[in-house]
Amino acid sequence: HERFTDLIAGQLTPSRVLDMGCGFGKSTLPFVKTFSAAHVEAVDLSEPCLRVAANSAHEARVGNVRFRQRDAAETGFRDAEFDLVTSTMLLHELPVDALGNVMDEAFRVLKPGGRMVHLDFHHFPDAFARFMHYGHGRRNNEPYMQPLAELDLVEFLKSRGFTDIEIVPFQ
Repeated sequence: HERFTDLIAGQLTPSRVLDMGCGFGKSTLPFVKTFSAAHVEAVDLSEPCLRVAANSAHEARVGNVRFRQRDAAETGFRDAEFDLVTSTMLLHELPVDALGNVMDEAFRVLKPGGRMVHLDFHHFPDAFARFMHYGHGRRNNEPYMQPLAELDLVEFLKSRGFTDIEIVPFQ
């Protein structure tokens, strides 16, 4: 999570960050610490996970974050409120139609010129990598991993209004 945050930090300095599907905050806290001048909002559906996240933030003595129980597809935030919208390992948990709703919400809450950056499984260039990934998905009851991997994500995002789309393999 720190490497992912460091990658983003090398590209921008946001003042307001939305972390979608934050779970227990493991992906959120590096954003909170790296962008200490920013206000971070973190949303998830799971109240128990949010309690763990809030406790971790309290123990880390950070105050620039708020955890809220909300749906990433309907966050309740104002239009154009965030410079950065992010998630870590959320996209492969969603069926394609729900993924579309989440991307629409991300587009809505992003300020003009804002950035959206997600860390997830996506492209597997060879048959063996796909075989291993799809098998992992089946064994771990992850039914949306394969549809995400097969989705033309660039076209999917363009159809929702995003521009300057770049998919970068994360080593």
